[in-house]
Amino acid sequence: MWISLLLSCATTTRWGIAEPGPYAPSFLRAEGDLALLARVETCGACHAEQAEQWRGSAHAHASFDNPWYRHAVEDLREGVGLTESKHCAGCHDPVLLLAGKMDGPVLPTDPGAAVGVPCLGCHGVVSATSDGNASVLLDLDLEVPTDASTDADIARHKARMLQPALKSGAACGACHRGFLGPETGNDWFAIGMDDAGAWRGSTWGGSDAGLLAPEVPRRATCVDCHLDDHRATGGHTPMVPEAAERVRGAASVWVGAVWVDGRSQAPEEAAPAEGSTIAVDVVVRNTGTGHRFPGGTLDAQDTWVALEVSGPDGVIASVDEEGGPRLRARVMDAEGVPVETHQTRRMVAVAGDHTVPPGDARAFRFELTLDGPGPYTVSATLRHRRHPAALQEAACAATTEGTLDGCAPEPVTEVDADRVVLGEGTPSGERAWTHALALSHDVQERLDDARPSAERALALATTDREAAAAEWVHALIAGRQGRLAEALAASDASQQRLGEAHPALDRARGDAYAQVWDWNSASEAYGRAAAVSPGDTALWRDLARARGSAGDSDGSLEAALHGLSLQPRDAALLRSRWLALKDLGDAGADDAEQDWLDHRLPDPAGDLRIRCDLEVDGCAAERAPVPLVRM
Repeated sequence: MWISLLLSCATTTRWGIAEPGPYAPSFLRAEGDLALLARVETCGACHAEQAEQWRGSAHAHASFDNPWYRHAVEDLREGVGLTESKHCAGCHDPVLLLAGKMDGPVLPTDPGAAVGVPCLGCHGVVSATSDGNASVLLDLDLEVPTDASTDADIARHKARMLQPALKSGAACGACHRGFLGPETGNDWFAIGMDDAGAWRGSTWGGSDAGLLAPEVPRRATCVDCHLDDHRATGGHTPMVPEAAERVRGAASVWVGAVWVDGRSQAPEEAAPAEGSTIAVDVVVRNTGTGHRFPGGTLDAQDTWVALEVSGPDGVIASVDEEGGPRLRARVMDAEGVPVETHQTRRMVAVAGDHTVPPGDARAFRFELTLDGPGPYTVSATLRHRRHPAALQEAACAATTEGTLDGCAPEPVTEVDADRVVLGEGTPSGERAWTHALALSHDVQERLDDARPSAERALALATTDREAAAAEWVHALIAGRQGRLAEALAASDASQQRLGEAHPALDRARGDAYAQVWDWNSASEAYGRAAAVSPGDTALWRDLARARGSAGDSDGSLEAALHGLSLQPRDAALLRSRWLALKDLGDAGADDAEQDWLDHRLPDPAGDLRIRCDLEVDGCAAERAPVPLVRM
């Protein structure tokens, strides 16, 4: 099995990492009539409606006419070099790259900059790998239909334009996965974005090992969600007005629980007295996207939680854009200072990440004193703006002739909202389950905080699946606390309610066994989950580690190679592969060790986080699994 998986990685040495092609450090490859890539009018002659939709898309404005991108790529070109900027160009500027124009200055008025990712940038893809940074092959040796074309000619053309790599989303993932390293001017390797990996490991992508939710999982590809027309709508609200409709409902927000006198209560049950100091947990669950929310470049997002608490006499406390906790990744430079304007050359390590994986949930805590009489109304709102203020200022400075207007105020979209009157209403099982799931990600010493909501979710369950989901969260919490027997009992109870095995339960069992270092049992549980959830990179990472720790080097290598076929530069998988080859006495072990050393986490990451905590306002709070805002 693992030999075929190895071949799918497109490695250049027996155990090595694939190298970029002729447009390095981009992985883009192309053959045929390269000039055809820019000729959108050729496609538009027959597909006028699609071409018009594309002209209003973020794909069409992906290049130097996009001031947000222009700021970032020109910073890289000036600070590091023109060659290094080609790693951006494979996805953002394929026309300019193939024409050799990335080797010199590029004006936004260049015709090649005005087409961004053109029709054949997607429809010309005939194959794609999991590497990222434009790891596709474009075949531009095309037969364009004419008035003399037969029905058979048209059918062949249609099949040629809808290759499996495009329909499956593999072509999308090749650009919506990016990484940095020495070849891009960075001292350390880092994954820059990975929508493809998040999707593959989610229920949307067919892997159920990470989530047992009350609702039946949704399956969908990139094409299913984003290509209902050729605007390829995502969250680019400054460029594509229709994106606001995509953003609304992309995630859900709840007032998950209220802490009164240190005790967690359902908001419908909590009736705190005047003068009480309470904490309100607002929970954001990613219910509407198959990748992280918000997705894409996680450091360049501006999504926040706003909260208002009021009584009969008016507003008691509120927090909104100024001070509202952010759903973003915060990246630090070599001094531990957050990089606020997407300058990739400065990026060294991640300080914290509060974006939400598909189906998962995160909690944000607000503490305040109730100054005034009740009853008290709590209103929570999740708001989205495509770029943070600092990056918009940089885009404004990069706005010139030929670019979009980066100085125009960016729209703010209300993603979702929740409103409760404390102590009134009917307790919600969905609210309790989501709160328990969110708090299951807290630090180990605070995991007991999640138990009351998990118990409420079970008590309020109205179906077997809802009860099974509550028992699954219980198993997660107990497993992380090292309470093996309790975690196994909860997993078994969940399975009994479902009436069948479920990979998320085996994943929970594997985590519980791993927590107490029972690696043989962990390997068995992870193996069962992986057999039915083959797209979950993190699961194969855990399986490779467990098998290696149990002394099963062959099994560890098999798991590591499968995981690397999904994410070829995952540091943990590269380490497991190296250790397995070393134990097996394979001659490729030295190359495998170097691959791991080249892609491991940055050595100074821990020191930089401490420095950020000490020297940067808000860094410590933002890095906490459950950020606390004192109102």
